[in-house]
Amino acid sequence: MREQAPDPHLVALVELALTEDLGSGGDLSGSLLPPRLVELALVARQPGVLAGTNVCGMVLERCAALLEAPTPTLDWLALDGARLEPGQIIARLAGPNHVLLAAERTLLNFLTHLSGVATATARAVDELDGTHTLLRDTRKTTPGLRTLEKAAVRAGGGTNHRLRLDDAVLLKDNHLAMAPMAELVSEARRRWPGMPLEVEVDTLSQLDEALELGVRLILLDNFDLEDLAKAVARARGRAQLEASGGLRPGGLRAVAVTGVDFIAVGWITHSAPSLDIGLDWSGS
Repeated sequence: MREQAPDPHLVALVELALTEDLGSGGDLSGSLLPPRLVELALVARQPGVLAGTNVCGMVLERCAALLEAPTPTLDWLALDGARLEPGQIIARLAGPNHVLLAAERTLLNFLTHLSGVATATARAVDELDGTHTLLRDTRKTTPGLRTLEKAAVRAGGGTNHRLRLDDAVLLKDNHLAMAPMAELVSEARRRWPGMPLEVEVDTLSQLDEALELGVRLILLDNFDLEDLAKAVARARGRAQLEASGGLRPGGLRAVAVTGVDFIAVGWITHSAPSLDIGLDWSGS
């Protein structure tokens, strides 16, 4: 089987991240050490969910190429989506010390951030356990990292909304402020038949309008619990409903119990704290 080519976007992202960290002079501190082969281990320092393993190998490979040195080996002992415990060894690395030291911060920046996204997602998903409601992300992502962050959401048990503006039609409040809902829905269907179509509504009367237009996915923005329950009753069997707007940890289950199909939150990507993972020397 032919090996799949690396994602050009990720290749460019890794190149940019390493250039940002190495500058034009490279790792000055690491250059003071005599060259030798070393072994290192990635170790979890707090509980969480692992994500971002795919980009770590790319960091090592590109850093080694920049330094004109052999690429270190990277053996994963856990995969994306794995639940981690403090002290757990995630991976073992071996190779030239100056490559591993030069790549360390870039590798950890990706891994700790993406594992933080997966961990935040998993905690939110756990809150919905026992309901039929799915957790979805948004486009509130770090510029340039969206593909990786949305993969981390999946690793944490969440589901993805659209990746880009050309993946689906989502008519939001600013669109509806500039043209009637019926006109926009009709034109979207004419231009892109079969394309996913979602309409955001702020009131129950707007919900009724969207239902009359046959919209099959409706975003309920900043509805309180009482109105969410009313919306579910009105839309039952006619459309799927997605709750969004100001939904925080600890309050997700109450929203899910109203019967909505999806809960969309941005904080799992834009505000997730990094998971503490260290790269420790295991040689002598």
